[in-house]
Amino acid sequence: MQRPIAIDGAVLEFDVWEDESRWWAAVSRPGYGIAVEARNIDPAGVSLVSVDDLEPYIAGRNQRIKEQRGET
Repeated sequence: MQRPIAIDGAVLEFDVWEDESRWWAAVSRPGYGIAVEARNIDPAGVSLVSVDDLEPYIAGRNQRIKEQRGET
């Protein structure tokens, strides 16, 4: 099955595979490919954006882990 997913505002048709609680999507572009795996999220509500700096996401993830462990 194919579904549209936007990347930086441009809509591409991804091949999508689904089961009860998760799904996978993939698309091939000249010179690269994109793959997504998600759980408990409707593919229709997903859009992707390019990220140049991963550090804020890593810091946020580390903070959530500390909170889950009760370290904060």
